[in-house]
Amino acid sequence: MFRFNLRISEKWKLKVEELKVISVGQVIDDERSLADQRVSHGSQVMVIILTENEVSANADEAKKMRLSRTKEVAEVLANRSKEDHDKYHLQIADQTGKPIDLPKEESRALSVALTLNERGRACLKRKEYGEALLVLLEADKEFNQCRSEILSAVDNYAVLCLDITWCYFCLQNIDSLPDAESRLKKCEECFKKSYGADMERLKALKGDSSRELALFVRLYLLQGIIAFYQHNKQLSIQLLHKARGILKTLEVDDEKLSHLIGMGFTTSEARLGLRAANGSLSLAVNKITDRKERRKEIAAKEREEDKKRELQRQIGKAANGQWVNIDVYNTLLSMGFPTNAAASALKQCNSDINLALQTLQENPQLLNMPEPGEWQGEITDQMLSQFCELGFLKEVARQALISYHGNVEKAIEVLVQNGGLLPSSCHRASTSKRSSTGADSLTKEQNEAIKDLVPDIPEHEEDYLDLTLHEEAEYIQEYLTKLTVMS
Repeated sequence: MFRFNLRISEKWKLKVEELKVISVGQVIDDERSLADQRVSHGSQVMVIILTENEVSANADEAKKMRLSRTKEVAEVLANRSKEDHDKYHLQIADQTGKPIDLPKEESRALSVALTLNERGRACLKRKEYGEALLVLLEADKEFNQCRSEILSAVDNYAVLCLDITWCYFCLQNIDSLPDAESRLKKCEECFKKSYGADMERLKALKGDSSRELALFVRLYLLQGIIAFYQHNKQLSIQLLHKARGILKTLEVDDEKLSHLIGMGFTTSEARLGLRAANGSLSLAVNKITDRKERRKEIAAKEREEDKKRELQRQIGKAANGQWVNIDVYNTLLSMGFPTNAAASALKQCNSDINLALQTLQENPQLLNMPEPGEWQGEITDQMLSQFCELGFLKEVARQALISYHGNVEKAIEVLVQNGGLLPSSCHRASTSKRSSTGADSLTKEQNEAIKDLVPDIPEHEEDYLDLTLHEEAEYIQEYLTKLTVMS
């Protein structure tokens, strides 16, 4: 369909977005084939040429719809925690990649803000500055629901302020100079609190500060441009030279970059590695390898935590409403106790290992509880008749056979010990896995929206630091030239 529109636009020398094609009483959808829309050879087609205002209005409406969809997805992700869900979720981490625990409402606001921030940054990379600004300003609203000490503990809000100001500049929005100046001031203050006045906090956390220096190139450049438009020539020159000075230290040799890429590293890894190693090829390899190993360790710990959370969901919560402590649970298993017996005791005793051991000793019937997992074998009439002859209800007998994996003798023994009833834990064991997935479902629209968002989420936490600085170098030169001409 796009080629059809393109042919029309080429014939009449119009932009594709200025056209609205209508046939058989419907607006032709670019995403579907003409055949699917009952348009064939000989069909009459009406082409409406939109005015400039209509094109602009359509573009604005499309941006608003995408923003609304992104916000909806951000809210869905923010309300899904690892404790309850295992497919889609967000995790808030510090500058080393380690998870941060926050109060629920603050965590929600920060999660929404970070999701919007990533979508906005992805738009920036595609040079979709108008849409990027729209999304980033929404992220700003969410960030402002968080405590100032949280915002100063990490650099996300500082980078957001920097990104918004970069959008203003790329859109040549001179009217936003006051807001841009205010945001850059906040950005610089947040950087100082997050990184340390001389980057000492950052160096202690990461070992070096070279990666983050790229942000300061953009910061001083934008401050210099604002000073230029405020006719503060001396300050503008000072800031632009400051930006250029840092940029010089971050310049990367193209041959070395290509060499590292040839070794199998990504362009981002190679560039950040060379900057961290001050251009040394061998040191860059070490830096990149060390960083990848640290990320692997963090990922391994996260997978281990995921396994614990999944096991917690299967076991259920203790009497006090808290999840069973998996470390204590594993300790009981290492002592030889059956899985269901250990789980039942810990649930009754709120994960207190001493009380759990006492409970297991005083209640030996717990040791005879069935193992978890629903039995899929066949229950025959002959098996049921043995229960009925003893006076047990057929449905209770069926549940007992399922719980004890078809072991007739064991099932009868348990029913006799419990007065013809199954222990409540047996019912929970057979239903807990099914019930845990019920609330974990997403609508088709939400799944599609999340899949649309996923490509905009970077693979690693340092993606925002991978600035090529080519544009920054050009703008520094452009404004220094303007300042020279002025003098």
